[in-house]
Amino acid sequence: MTTRRCPDCDGEMEDGFVPDFSYATVKQTCWHPGKPEGLTFFGMKGIDPSIKCDPEEMIPITTYRCKECHVLRAYADM
Repeated sequence: MTTRRCPDCDGEMEDGFVPDFSYATVKQTCWHPGKPEGLTFFGMKGIDPSIKCDPEEMIPITTYRCKECHVLRAYADM
């Protein structure tokens, strides 16, 4: 396994994730291609304020934290 290096200070990066809190569950944040389609919080045109997405297109996001300078970098690795 290759250790990811910080692009800012060349320190060692540790992997983790940013929890996505949704009602009574906690999920891992994911990346989806394209622009969000559907309704937004302030521009709601109907009852359902959700964004359309294809679960097959979603890629989990891993967030790396540098142990030296503490910068966070998020990657949607396959």
